[in-house]
Amino acid sequence: MSKEITGVVIEKAYHPPPGAPDKYWCYLMVETGSGQRVNIRLHQKIHDKITIGDKIHFIKPLRKNKRVRDVQIL
Repeated sequence: MSKEITGVVIEKAYHPPPGAPDKYWCYLMVETGSGQRVNIRLHQKIHDKITIGDKIHFIKPLRKNKRVRDVQIL
């Protein structure tokens, strides 16, 4: 089952492999309330709307190779 996560964005990054389009390789590092750090991959349209320090809520995908589909800024 998918896990709902709420946390604060502490880092934004792009890590595209050589020749891959940027929009598919945007990452956020999120720190949850319990102190756990979660690295998520998402589409560039969502990535551009979020800034460091924003509190966000999202559902973590079941598989690590999937992107997060929807992020709510709180």
